[in-house]
Amino acid sequence: MRVRAALENGAEKIDLFFMVGLPHQTYRDALKNVEFCETIYNAVGGDPRVTYFIAPMAPFLDPASTAFEYPERYGYRKLFENFEDYRQALLQPSWKYTLNYETDAMTRDDIVRATYDSARMLNAFKFRHHLIDEEVYRQVDQRITEAVGYLQAVDQILQGPLEQRQVLLGDLRDRIASANGAEICGDRELRWKVRHNYAGPLSLLWVGFTLLAGEIWREAQLTGRRLLNAEERP
Repeated sequence: MRVRAALENGAEKIDLFFMVGLPHQTYRDALKNVEFCETIYNAVGGDPRVTYFIAPMAPFLDPASTAFEYPERYGYRKLFENFEDYRQALLQPSWKYTLNYETDAMTRDDIVRATYDSARMLNAFKFRHHLIDEEVYRQVDQRITEAVGYLQAVDQILQGPLEQRQVLLGDLRDRIASANGAEICGDRELRWKVRHNYAGPLSLLWVGFTLLAGEIWREAQLTGRRLLNAEERP
């Protein structure tokens, strides 16, 4: 396993990200990501340098990507077609309505549900294996519960009378912002340790010198090959 090999060779931290919303991925497949985390955890002997994350794929299929240009070929259904569609999507009160795609296996509702359900399972996995403490576990679990509740409230408002939506959404505005930005992992889990002596001027100078030396060496090799090829020509 490459993760184990990296740890054995001195890697100080490895972040593993599992995406929700990939083509052909079912709701059950998304939950199985947590089972796979368990497999990795056992394979590396519970090494705490490995950190596990689950998150939805970016809200947009990248414009000009092959999946964006040929969504059906890659298992997607693109929901927005023009710039105004995207502008309106960015104004929506829930990240579910910002998603510009569904997949051949999951609707937007499925993607949202799979994201929060698998995140809750992953949070329990981390707590069970002492990768996070009880305080972090309870904070994340509470955030997920609140986010799901607020998103359900938004759904209900958007299904109601048009003339009441702005007022009701205004009442929820602060909580909606909290739900859309709620972290589904601990605040400090994504932080990497930075060696203090790495960012100093001398260290940066040495990095620049090393990169420059490498470029000079590669250019010299290319020049040498060109000269040899020229000499071998009749």
